[in-house]
Amino acid sequence: MAAGQPGRTAPWAKALGAVILALLATIVAAYIIGTAREAERKRSAFEATQGDARRFADALSKNVAGQPIDRHDAQQALEDAVAKGHGLLFAVAPTEDGTRLVVQLERTYQRSMPLFGPADATADRCFTIDFGNSAQRSNITAHGPDDSCIEIARKAR
Repeated sequence: MAAGQPGRTAPWAKALGAVILALLATIVAAYIIGTAREAERKRSAFEATQGDARRFADALSKNVAGQPIDRHDAQQALEDAVAKGHGLLFAVAPTEDGTRLVVQLERTYQRSMPLFGPADATADRCFTIDFGNSAQRSNITAHGPDDSCIEIARKAR
């Protein structure tokens, strides 16, 4: 029976279909694995911002021990504790028992498949840091990745 008759598929068409299906499965598997790895790198970047916030709070505690915290001291401690350009000071506000600071910290991480954009992405996170009057203890609150530092700073004032 000839391959051109209805109801039959030519062997070369079956082989081509198998090759295309295998290629598609490979692309889907690579995408799934790449997405999982990118999510892990992003999570690690967010965790690193937590360490940056702790270093910033510790540096500020050393610099202003026993003094009220002003914006200049906070900005200087931020520049000392975090790489240049990776931290923004949004607010320094007095509270009834000390000072509240709102700071945004960022870390970069590698994207998995940068076909239509840059290979690096940033993970931004906003933190509220409360210092007591002695500036020896600090309470760090890490906000979610979707929380706006501008809104948090407005509430802090």
